Amino acid sequence: AEKTEAAAKVLRDAELPKLEAPKATAKNKAELHNKTVNDLNKALREQEASCTRDSQAFVAYNTAIHSRRYEALKSLAQLQIESMNLKPDERKKNAKKIEQAANQLKNVNQDIQRLEQTHLAAQTQTLASDMKETTARQAENEAWKERTEAQTLLKAAMEVFNAVEQNYQAAKFTADQIRNEISRSKRDSEMAKGKIGILAPSLQTTFHP
Repeated sequence: AEKTEAAAKVLRDAELPKLEAPKATAKNKAELHNKTVNDLNKALREQEASCTRDSQAFVAYNTAIHSRRYEALKSLAQLQIESMNLKPDERKKNAKKIEQAANQLKNVNQDIQRLEQTHLAAQTQTLASDMKETTARQAENEAWKERTEAQTLLKAAMEVFNAVEQNYQAAKFTADQIRNEISRSKRDSEMAKGKIGILAPSLQTTFHP
């Protein structure tokens, strides 16, 4: 039984080091994948934030074009039309209002230019965040594939090791049982010898008066 145990242990000890490389690879691939997951989540948050800024910039730009500029143009046009129907002396008074309306339209157009640049910048940032998200997602997919492959190799190595480990444990269990029986027998033998030693004088007296 001890020879069987020793032989099984040799096989088990030979397979044990073979687990180190698959375990280390699986651990490294898992850590790498976890990092790519964190990077992807960060990229998704940045993408969402950039999309929100882009949407807000577009709304502001679009509102300025279709609302503020329309109202400024409308006011200027009305004043100009009214001026055409006024007498020459009244047109001077209206000219100041027309100038103010023209300045207002100019300010609105300047705001529109600024909002357009803001919108273009937001679009550029959104495009960059989209590309970053795509890159991060590709990296996460590749890392997941490598992690799965590493886990498959580790599982195969574990199956081989578990087989020899079970054989070793079974042989060790059998050998331990026999060793325990031998130890118990030795104890019983020593106890018997002790009892014989105690009884020897009385036995000698009995049979040799």
